[in-house]
Amino acid sequence: MNYSKTDVLNSTYSKYCNGAILPSKELMYFDDWVVKSYALAVKETIEIQELEGIVFNVKRQIPINANLCTLRLNVNKETRFSHVDDKIAKRIPEKNMRRPMQLIGTQFILVPKGLNEYQETRICHYEALFKYVSAYIIREVWGKSLCDLPPIDNKIISEMKAYSEKWLKFYWICKECRDFMTEEMLHKFPRSWDLFNAIIDEYRQSLMSFWLSDKAKNPSSKEEIVQNVRQEFSMLKDCINPYCTETNPYTYKLIETCFRLSNLSEVFLNDFWTPYLKAGRQWAQMIESSPSITATYENQGKTARQRRGKRRTFYVL
Repeated sequence: MNYSKTDVLNSTYSKYCNGAILPSKELMYFDDWVVKSYALAVKETIEIQELEGIVFNVKRQIPINANLCTLRLNVNKETRFSHVDDKIAKRIPEKNMRRPMQLIGTQFILVPKGLNEYQETRICHYEALFKYVSAYIIREVWGKSLCDLPPIDNKIISEMKAYSEKWLKFYWICKECRDFMTEEMLHKFPRSWDLFNAIIDEYRQSLMSFWLSDKAKNPSSKEEIVQNVRQEFSMLKDCINPYCTETNPYTYKLIETCFRLSNLSEVFLNDFWTPYLKAGRQWAQMIESSPSITATYENQGKTARQRRGKRRTFYVL
């Protein structure tokens, strides 16, 4: 069957807007396309799952033509939407790490039309966090002279550092583990930065999927968030994988490799795995103790907070 990509997506979207009951398979593939469109718009092409015998490799323009999303008006094309612009990236000695470092701090270029205040706030908050994380990793790995940290409120420097440290330690385990993964993963990701790049993509997708779902409307407390973070890292310490193979397949496989290596190599256990677990526990402690951190959720399209801190609020992802 010969379909126009735009016609298929527009047709599904039109039926969806008009309240039609869509077949579950069609809706699943369509939702997959929408999430990936928003999360991976920084890429030149977006691979869409098969729908009735067709596999789409959609160019970035297609989502706009399909009348599903809108371009962010505040993105800075001069810096490729990231705090880590081309000038900074070229200073990174490992050339193939330049792209992942830019991606981790990249803004969402395409966003759904009609976002509510809560969703817009969460997207902006994520972008601010990861601009800081990308610059922090560059400075810690390749030298503080390569770039400055993004300007932030001095009152939340400790919180930003604790969050960035968790990702820095994750970067190191990703780099160390790649050569010890399965043949399938080695073939799919011939270099460690390819794997790191894929996991960043995966994380962006999961965030966007959550923000657009009804789960974001469930009230949460700071205590629940702390408990969830501690549970995650407690499971990792006990070699129980907390990630889902369906939503986070690459992260899941990386963690499985970490479990295996931590039992085989004292160097990996002491120099990489244990520091990562420690960084996760310290982040949980920071959430619990900081008056600048609060829990948020969606309430009738607005951002609802458990309570405000005594100082400027630093939202929790």
